[in-house]
Amino acid sequence: MVSDSLISKYQIINRYKQLTGEALNKNNYLEILSLTELLKKLLTETYQGSDNQFVRSKQINFHLFKEKFSTQYNLEEIDSKHLWQEIYYLLKGNATYSINEKGLIALEDYQQQIQNYSFLPLNVNHQKIYKLAEKYQQWLKENNYWDDNDLSRYLLTHLHEDNIGKYYIYGDNIHHWSEISLKLICQLTTAEKTFALT
Repeated sequence: MVSDSLISKYQIINRYKQLTGEALNKNNYLEILSLTELLKKLLTETYQGSDNQFVRSKQINFHLFKEKFSTQYNLEEIDSKHLWQEIYYLLKGNATYSINEKGLIALEDYQQQIQNYSFLPLNVNHQKIYKLAEKYQQWLKENNYWDDNDLSRYLLTHLHEDNIGKYYIYGDNIHHWSEISLKLICQLTTAEKTFALT
């Protein structure tokens, strides 16, 4: 099970105990992980020695983005949560368009998506947003930081065929996942395997 919700994890653990009379442990073949925990587990199991690129203390999430990155810029007209969503989901986590050398979709592709998918008001200068996304990518690189999209994309491009269709996955709170993370999760399962998203 992949869930970022502690309540969901607690409910599953207690429900399992009610049904089986046993405590849930690793021998039961059910692991309850956050998306990041699942990605890191895949990385260490499949790509031994690659973990140096994705050190846990260098992971950036929304809170660290807000604290460490967005405070460097005068963004009074843009809510940092919406800026994070724009970069995380639309510019980096997009699985529809190819990613350029800076780790983003092309500006032209971004401009095509703004009307229907942007998290920001339409009157915002989207070229400025794109420049901020480029600065974010540079900031990540300079500090050896990474986010879930970087790890998901790395795993997708290095996915070993032994892992394709190997897993049974129940994904909770998938609205927190980017398209690229969801694409990876879909690659790990097959139609014959149990795969549920909520």
